[in-house]
Amino acid sequence: MRITESQLRRIVSRLISEAAGPQDVAEDKEERINFYKSHPRGKQLWAESARNDYYGMASVHTTPSSISLRNQYYKWWRPQDFMDVIQAVDGKLNTSLSM
Repeated sequence: MRITESQLRRIVSRLISEAAGPQDVAEDKEERINFYKSHPRGKQLWAESARNDYYGMASVHTTPSSISLRNQYYKWWRPQDFMDVIQAVDGKLNTSLSM
């Protein structure tokens, strides 16, 4: 049986998500913060879409796409975890965006 590349990605993503637990959130947050603050590609992604994604995932008014992102990549994260990353990367939390 052959699987497609997208099926393989979903399987790997699900396994990673299931392997991570609540104890890994702090370490994961630090990795995300360092990536978005220090890495050129991370800075670009933050400016283009990640900032809005994080605001969406931190919001109590979560959209279906934000729910999907949270469930797929940030299963153990709480809204406060997303706010922590936003504050660390931007230096502040803009409550007028998506909150």
